[in-house]
Amino acid sequence: SNLRQNLLRPFNLKKGMKVLEIGGGCGAITRILADSRADVLAVEGSINRARSIRQRCKDADNVKVICSNVQDLEFEEKFDLVTLIGVFEYSGKFSSFENPFMDSLAFYKTLLKPNGKLMIAIENRMGLKYFCGYNEDHLGLPYVGLENKYGTTGIQTFGKQEFINMLEKVGYQHKDFYYPFPDYKLPQLVLTDKAINNKAFNTGDLIASLDVKYYSGISRINNSDEKLIWQNVAKNNLEGDMANSF
Repeated sequence: SNLRQNLLRPFNLKKGMKVLEIGGGCGAITRILADSRADVLAVEGSINRARSIRQRCKDADNVKVICSNVQDLEFEEKFDLVTLIGVFEYSGKFSSFENPFMDSLAFYKTLLKPNGKLMIAIENRMGLKYFCGYNEDHLGLPYVGLENKYGTTGIQTFGKQEFINMLEKVGYQHKDFYYPFPDYKLPQLVLTDKAINNKAFNTGDLIASLDVKYYSGISRINNSDEKLIWQNVAKNNLEGDMANSF
C-alpha cells in the first residue's frame, strides 16, 4: 500500500545520508528510503525476504542488501540513521544478548554517527485498540500486552514511558515521539506532540475519522467502539500515551 510511505513523510531524508535498515522485511520501507536517494544498507535475516528487497530495489544503485542477523556483522562505517520498523519487538527472539531489549538499544547506539538517529516504529502495548479487545498483533490473543502475558515467545511491546526509561538508561540524549494513526503499518496520519498539545487543534475528530486496521485473522472481543472513545482520550490529552503505535 502507498500508505506505507506516510510513516517517513515527516522526516527530511536527504540524498547521500548513510542509512542502516535493520530487518528490511520484503522491502517496503527500503524502497521508500531508496527513492530519497539515501545510501541504504538493508539487513534482513530471511533469504527469501532479502531476495524480495533486492527485486523491489533492483533499479536502485544506492541500495545494498545483506542476508544476516545484524549482530553477526561488523561495520566499517557509522550511520546517520538506523531504522527498526516493526523489528524491535522481536529482539528477545532473535538477539543473543543477555538483556536483549536494553542491550540491543546499546548496540544500535554504537552504529550511529555523533549526530545520528535511531528510528523505531512499534506497537504501543497501551494502545487504545487493545483496551477495546483487539488481539495483540503478534500473538493473536486479547490483552496479552496489557496483562504482560508475552511468556517465552521473546516478542514484547512497550508503553511510551517504558520506552523513555529504556532510552534514557542506555544514554540516548534526545527523544522525539511521533504518533501514526491508525498505526505505523499503514498510517494515514502522523501526529506530533506539538499537535497533541495544541488546544485549538481537534485531534479527537481527526483520529476518530480513520478506520482501525485489524491484522489478526482470529476473532476478537468486541468490548467497545474505539472511534467513540478517542474524543475523551483527546480531552484528557492522552493521544500520545494511547496511540496504537509510535
